[in-house]
Amino acid sequence: MQVMVAIENRFEQTLNGNIYSTTNCDYAFWSRYLATFDEVVVFARVLDIPEYALDKPPANGQKVSFSSLPTYIGPWQFIKHYRQIKKLTNQAVSEADAFILRTPGTLSLLLWSELRKRKIPYGLEVVAEPWEAMRSGNIKSIVRPFLRRMYRNKLIQQCKQASTVSYVTEHTLQKLYPATCWTTHYSSIELPENMIIADAALAERIRMIRERIRNKKPLRICNLAGMTGFYKGQNILIEAVSMCCKRGLDIKLTLIGDGRCKNTYVELVEKLGLSETVTFLGHILRGKQTNDKLDESDLFVFPSFTEGLPRGLIDAMARALPCIASDIGGIPELLSQEDLVPPRDAAALAAKIESVARDPEKMEKMARRNLGKSREYIADKLNHRRVEHYERLKEITESYYSSKTAQK
Repeated sequence: MQVMVAIENRFEQTLNGNIYSTTNCDYAFWSRYLATFDEVVVFARVLDIPEYALDKPPANGQKVSFSSLPTYIGPWQFIKHYRQIKKLTNQAVSEADAFILRTPGTLSLLLWSELRKRKIPYGLEVVAEPWEAMRSGNIKSIVRPFLRRMYRNKLIQQCKQASTVSYVTEHTLQKLYPATCWTTHYSSIELPENMIIADAALAERIRMIRERIRNKKPLRICNLAGMTGFYKGQNILIEAVSMCCKRGLDIKLTLIGDGRCKNTYVELVEKLGLSETVTFLGHILRGKQTNDKLDESDLFVFPSFTEGLPRGLIDAMARALPCIASDIGGIPELLSQEDLVPPRDAAALAAKIESVARDPEKMEKMARRNLGKSREYIADKLNHRRVEHYERLKEITESYYSSKTAQK
């Protein structure tokens, strides 16, 4: 049985035919679905680029192919390509047997509309909260208020009409977007064992934290998030660091990630006189590269405005980093309440950074707790629920096609 998975992420195709993710959805990500289904067809935007190949793992491969759509960005480009996208969406329904919509997203809505017309069952993987994601300030568009209401209302409908639903949170998204069918929860994030810091390294981290505070060495803060929009809150972090520096706290901030908003953050850093304080590292590969950069840090700060369950935060917790983050989405399921701050509040974030930076006992407690919590996201613990979801959807889909055959 072929499964089609609709996803909002964008991809790039090189001259050798390989397709590469612009995020972290490489072949290993799609191979999860092959535990149940025979083939995977990814329904996503794909841009042809002139490079022959890229120096990273491709997203396509054995039994994983793409149903490619034009790469639009924003509502106006979507409108420009709408006829072509709509035609390709209609065709896509005949390219697979089962359907999983990673939602919210425009592509999942388009495919959902076609599936409903034909009364074909579908499963959902709810990975984010659209109401918060499209709050004022996160996205700059005249149609933002309309889109915000639409995505929320459509996600409510999708959950009510789905055959199966999984959520990336344990409780949070379920309360906002309840389903009437079989449900489960699992994160899109899988922690390989080699992403989790060893006990000896934990002891060394705690020793280094105490030594740096005692010797008044710069506090090394790290943030790992995309910069394709403003909703990850890097501007709030930069402003908070500026406040801390003015109060005498010595800080070195490393921002890992890339995207179209990066130049805005660079300009803010220069405006605040933080060019010697803030380093923009760009995009790096998850695994050893991220581990190395996280291990060079003393504190991970994640002031996002909206989240399902953030991969970067879990990766930092797995390296036993003390973490501060916004009190939104599924983050309260990860961190202690005392390590959370209101979103968009640079002053509160600065105060929290200061209080943590001067308290080595507190940082040790945070490090130990975060490491223990991260172990809940080891791949083997998530796979059982994920495979159960796929098996349920497969059974429902098989039953649907059997009944159609019987009617003939």
